Amino acid sequence: MERERQEDVCEVAADMGPRPLLHRDIFKTAKTIFDAFNGDPLCEYLLAGQRPNKFVEVSYHCLRLCIWSRRKVLGNTEGYSLTWDDHILNWVYTAIRKFDTREQKKRLEEVIEKTRRAIDESRLPQLLFEDMLLVEILAVEPNSQRQGNGGALLDCVLRYADRLGKWTWLHCSNVKNVTFYNRHGFQTITEVVLGDDNPEWDEPPVIRPIVGCIITIDLWLTNPDVGRASKTWTEAFIDDPQMSYLRDGQTQSPFFQWIDKVCMSAYLAIAIPSTIALTIKRGEAFIIAKPARSASGPKKPLDRLLQFVQRGVAAVLKRSIGTSEQRKRNYELDSKMRDALDRLFGDAMKDMLTVNILASHPAVQRQGHGGALLDAVNSLADFTGQTAWLQCSNAKNTAFYNQHGYETVGELRLGDCNPEWHNQPVVISIVSSSISPHHSEKCINKTLTQMVRVPRGRGGHDAC
Repeated sequence: MERERQEDVCEVAADMGPRPLLHRDIFKTAKTIFDAFNGDPLCEYLLAGQRPNKFVEVSYHCLRLCIWSRRKVLGNTEGYSLTWDDHILNWVYTAIRKFDTREQKKRLEEVIEKTRRAIDESRLPQLLFEDMLLVEILAVEPNSQRQGNGGALLDCVLRYADRLGKWTWLHCSNVKNVTFYNRHGFQTITEVVLGDDNPEWDEPPVIRPIVGCIITIDLWLTNPDVGRASKTWTEAFIDDPQMSYLRDGQTQSPFFQWIDKVCMSAYLAIAIPSTIALTIKRGEAFIIAKPARSASGPKKPLDRLLQFVQRGVAAVLKRSIGTSEQRKRNYELDSKMRDALDRLFGDAMKDMLTVNILASHPAVQRQGHGGALLDAVNSLADFTGQTAWLQCSNAKNTAFYNQHGYETVGELRLGDCNPEWHNQPVVISIVSSSISPHHSEKCINKTLTQMVRVPRGRGGHDAC
């Protein structure tokens, strides 16, 4: 697996021009890091008037790169659990910091504390910040800057992040470089102000932006987005195996597509106030998830009325009020799904989050939008202590859900006993983000632009 990851990064690097860092490059790279950050505002603040020790700093970077060239630089996706090389780095870093002056230690503590506080005070819980790819260092030798080298390296990493379905973030230690990151799709998430309350610092406060990139979630799906979202759903599910079965071969003519758009618009307008409704690009990709019944509170009379209307428009979408054959097929789906859920989850269903809809317009599919939305809902489910589940109506999408932490816990087949259905049975997978031991049965007849992660003892830096 590790070799495959390394080969993926090598392939991306080969396409873009840069290549993986090799051991013979380490000393020169360590020197580049030192030279690139010499005079950097954040580094100058942390030095507290002292001259940097080039030998110590370059030696530390050499050790850092020796370890990272094997794991981090070549695409480690194991998360942030500490490994033996992390412990070595932390030990060496701690030993180096023992020689810092009292003022340097105070400023380092200020940087760490204010960075954590800035992230904690952002609009979303810290638990939502876990799945991004962190750019630890981006450095270009001063004589080679402004020649496109930094941009080529960053684009290479972003393409690899796309393959992993990850967002990307970093600490920018110089506000002059924010424009560079903006050109590569990053946005400022928050800023850390350093030295503003330090009487020993006579210069203007040092600003440390935290920037993040790749996919912008517009946060909540709102009523102005409903029209585009209904069009997205209609076109995304036009050839869906489950919907094709339920429609009983009914052609999706422009008239029926218009009916579906109207009904989906009504469905979404009712769903938005009471569900988790997130979107990317104002409806071009969206997700609707329903919190656990135990977490949603009692229903008011108006809620019951709206739920009744919502079920009515859903019936039109599924054609359960259509021909006798369509009604029979919908009844088959409902009965088999009900039996499957009772058998798999039982009473635990009331404490589970349900992903009702995940749709991306065909024009923006395979660009990471669906994965970004699903990851956001997964993080919300984790934060509230809920297990998420959904029904996958297309077997081709099962691998996608597996990549985002879901496992198939059950399957049901539509049309296997229907003499009017002359094709292969339609397989509907039930996938869950968490599986209890007794839920292992496999067959029964898945801004937030502010998603950042606090690194453990290390921060990302840049020098372009």
